[in-house]
Amino acid sequence: MRLLEEPADQRDPDGLFEMALTCKERTLERNESRYMHYLKEAADLEQQDAQEELATAYNRRNNEQEQILHYATLAASHGNSRACGMLGHFFMRAECDLTESLILGKHYSEMYFEDGRRRPLQPSIRIQLIVSIVSSWLGSV
Repeated sequence: MRLLEEPADQRDPDGLFEMALTCKERTLERNESRYMHYLKEAADLEQQDAQEELATAYNRRNNEQEQILHYATLAASHGNSRACGMLGHFFMRAECDLTESLILGKHYSEMYFEDGRRRPLQPSIRIQLIVSIVSSWLGSV
């Protein structure tokens, strides 16, 4: 436990992200508030996986759309393909107070699908993204 806490205490972004994951995955103890705390600190220190994870966590809660968009955009700007997939979906479906843009939706979706190293999206987001893409193609024909 101390090996995990030391980097987090020193505000190391990767250490903070690891502490967040241990709180989420019950490696130590499941603690949602500590999970969000460590995750937000790591994300604010520009740890891209933490940014994407935080956007996903806010999205699961269906609240704080401004935060979802903020952290998804930060992660995507650092090349996180899952965050690109989220943004593609948001633009195609006009979610998170974004104006519908099939061009931007397509752009971000392509970045997601072109990355062979990507981790899979949550099944619900993956299905929504595919439906959005197909709908946009059918609508433009």
